[in-house]
Amino acid sequence: MKKWIKNIPLLVIVISMLISGIGDVMQIEAVKKVSINLGYPLYFFSVLGIMKLIGVVLLIIPKFPLEIKIMTYSGFFFDFLFAFISLLYNGSIIALWVPFILIFVLITSFYFNVLESPEYKRLK
Repeated sequence: MKKWIKNIPLLVIVISMLISGIGDVMQIEAVKKVSINLGYPLYFFSVLGIMKLIGVVLLIIPKFPLEIKIMTYSGFFFDFLFAFISLLYNGSIIALWVPFILIFVLITSFYFNVLESPEYKRLK
């Protein structure tokens, strides 16, 4: 299998979560606006940002236990899913595409980096 097939989706997820995690922790102006629009308290985004940054570190460390990586992928999935639901609930139709596309990229990355890994095949 070509390495770029598994590395490009992972790179997209890592970069998007790194950027949003740093923005959440630093509480940039866009995060404050989203917090007000969605009705979440501002400290929620600080905690979420820290979890995103920890997840990024866990995904990029090679030879890290597969079970931890699976939990990291599931955490990112729920982050994107709840972002989609929050945006859907608040009527932001244009912004709905971002978490929807990231869910697709995340599932692709999970397939190639976890389900196709030799370690996962040994667990079967």
